[in-house]
Amino acid sequence: MSLSGVFDALTSVFNLLMDQFPTTVTTITTNPLLYVPVLCGLGGGLILAGVKLVRKLGVRGIGGRRRRR
Repeated sequence: MSLSGVFDALTSVFNLLMDQFPTTVTTITTNPLLYVPVLCGLGGGLILAGVKLVRKLGVRGIGGRRRRR
């Protein structure tokens, strides 16, 4: 398979995903049984990413058991 064949295959997969994206978003947003868990998952992921960023910056919590005196 040549390089152009690989790019053609990747383009067709990308077009397929872009065609399915609006359908998936519409399905999730119109059904509350799907909408609420997806929002909770995204919110939880954002909160955990924020906590990870704050910890990388070196901010410590109030728990003092890990530090030596």
